[in-house]
Amino acid sequence: MNRQYLRLLSGVLLMIALPACQTPGTSGLEEKLADQGESVPSAWAPLQVDGLQTSSWQNAFSDPKLRTYLGRSSENFDVQIAEARLQQADAARRLARSRLGPSLGLGARGDAASALEDPDFSETFSLNASTSLDLSPFGPNRAGLAIADAGFRSESERARDVKRAVDASIVRAYYGAIEADQLLALAEANLDFQEQTLAIGRARFEAGQDARDTLALAEASTGSAEAELEIQRASRRDAHRALSLLVGDFPKASLDIGQALDVPLRLPERGVPALVLAARPDVQRAEAAMASAEASLWQARRARIPRLALSGSIGGNSPELEDLFDPAAYLASLGTSLATTLFDSGGLKASTDRARSQADEALRLYAQALRQGVGEIESAYDRAAAIDAALQSQTAATRAGREALRLARIRYQEGDTDLIDLLTIQRQVNGFEASLIRTRSDRIDAMVAAFLATGGDMGRHSGMK
Repeated sequence: MNRQYLRLLSGVLLMIALPACQTPGTSGLEEKLADQGESVPSAWAPLQVDGLQTSSWQNAFSDPKLRTYLGRSSENFDVQIAEARLQQADAARRLARSRLGPSLGLGARGDAASALEDPDFSETFSLNASTSLDLSPFGPNRAGLAIADAGFRSESERARDVKRAVDASIVRAYYGAIEADQLLALAEANLDFQEQTLAIGRARFEAGQDARDTLALAEASTGSAEAELEIQRASRRDAHRALSLLVGDFPKASLDIGQALDVPLRLPERGVPALVLAARPDVQRAEAAMASAEASLWQARRARIPRLALSGSIGGNSPELEDLFDPAAYLASLGTSLATTLFDSGGLKASTDRARSQADEALRLYAQALRQGVGEIESAYDRAAAIDAALQSQTAATRAGREALRLARIRYQEGDTDLIDLLTIQRQVNGFEASLIRTRSDRIDAMVAAFLATGGDMGRHSGMK
């Protein structure tokens, strides 16, 4: 190879190296993201919640038993599947990066040939090596790397979203199990009340103070309470099984959990809307999809630019094996290629139009994700405020109902009221108690929804990079 050819090749390589540093579609993507970011409202609606605010689920839910279950979220199969997919995306990214580097191949061969009538084998041995390198700054390999990077980012956010969703499900299932325990305790207390009332009713009937139909009503109410107790027992077992499944266990009908549902309302700081939205995994995935679509469009627009490749090989043949180690038996070659498509019946234009349409779709999905995010955050905080206000009213109503039931029971024992009035009040108070338990559980669910809406997590990481 003469020096003039080497200088020419070096000049071509230098011209290629400069534009090759550009990331496909970067400038266009940044402009589109900036345009969409400017459309986000600059302030949230006024927050009508007086609870302590925090930026971490860890501060919002400090139950040590709950923290133990959350520590096992990595055993959840959905989390493990998401991590496996993230590892696949990482491998795809490394594979795409490898296509931009050189490849090297090595081969060896030995042959023997002879005529059938007069066997006299002649032997031939060969050894060769080859290398190639894609030098095109606008080729599909460079766009493929940008697409693979966007895919990895998307899977990273998906894995984080799955982890958050599982953590949220564990919190909800944990307090759902406590809710089931409390509803079971309420059903047991209701049955105990009905049995005591029935005992009083029997005594009054035997003393001739009440008619038989009044006693029959007390017996029917007791039977109904027994049936409700069995239903609540089954519901409790289901709630505990749901929690055990979330942490990767086989279903267990009874778990070690806490007792408190009266958790103070704590919500994450919302801060600047655009920054809060940027923390949401769905927004990050939409942004990654835009990056992938922009890279595809970038490559489609440059498909007619000639692709430059460098290749080289060295090999030798010899009838004697030992001669393969003689440099005189080898030939070396070095070549470059420049290729492009001149005519393809409109195929390249169709590919560009499709890529442009996909980029437009990704942009609209990103804009939609921003708006859905704002809506979910506003709704989550509004619901939390409404439930908190409802809980205060529900607590006052339950307290008053308990007092009314206490007084009604005293009047019944003294014969100043009949059984029907007592049972009516008792059913109302029982409903108040059940509603109070469910409203407390709903407030916890609203806290979880607020953390999910703002892109928060449990203050821990799953270890996925």
